[in-house]
Amino acid sequence: MKYLKRLLKYASLTLSGALFATSALAADVDFGKVGEPVKLVIGYQPYYTESWSGVIMRNKKFYEKYLPKGSTVEFQIGLQGAIIVNNMLAGKHHIGYMGDMPAIVSTTKENVADIRLVAVVGMGWDQCNVFLVRTDAPKFANDQEAIKWLNGKTVAVPKGSCTDRFAQAVFKRAAIQPSAYLNQNIEVITSNFRAGKLDAAVIWEPTASRLILEGLARKVATGSSVNENDAGFLGMRADLIKQRPDVVKAWLNAEL
Repeated sequence: MKYLKRLLKYASLTLSGALFATSALAADVDFGKVGEPVKLVIGYQPYYTESWSGVIMRNKKFYEKYLPKGSTVEFQIGLQGAIIVNNMLAGKHHIGYMGDMPAIVSTTKENVADIRLVAVVGMGWDQCNVFLVRTDAPKFANDQEAIKWLNGKTVAVPKGSCTDRFAQAVFKRAAIQPSAYLNQNIEVITSNFRAGKLDAAVIWEPTASRLILEGLARKVATGSSVNENDAGFLGMRADLIKQRPDVVKAWLNAEL
């Protein structure tokens, strides 16, 4: 409960700078009648470990055992959760695998479309909550010293993401003020670490481990350092839930 309260608190901070759509009310999608074949489009993130349940579903096709015969499922990649949320709001994705911040914010867009969170697909301390610094940064005595070093530095995050929520929470708690707080996706962060343009970034796994293995950055702190959880959620459009409870049950059975 405390974790969800913190997420809702930082949702208000995220709304102003995120990528989320705010267009006019989208029409309901017609998913057919209970028992009929259904066409589903799934948004998932193969670049985020806490939502890898979607990757497993794509490859193993567990849903085929439970969905009505003749149903079709298309999986579309989202580079970050905010992109999946936008597609769900527009009716382009019907089910989405997302990190905690995009998932929570998606439920605040009722004026565009009604999105519901139906399951938690992962929880941890260091899957989305990872602080990386450039390789030539000082050798810190501990994680708290590393966090303090970020004051006055250039830091990048994918804004509107779980890493954005985590970074803002830590900076507020530790009274840290970066000289620049940049909105960059994981590809741009990788390029800028390589070019020496960043002091630090807050990023999720497995990208964090890849940057470390490639010698582009060092891990200096995680959610464990400051008692901040991270999580992945499964979201669905409310029109799917209302029209096709059989499909919702089928998908959740496949997840089990």
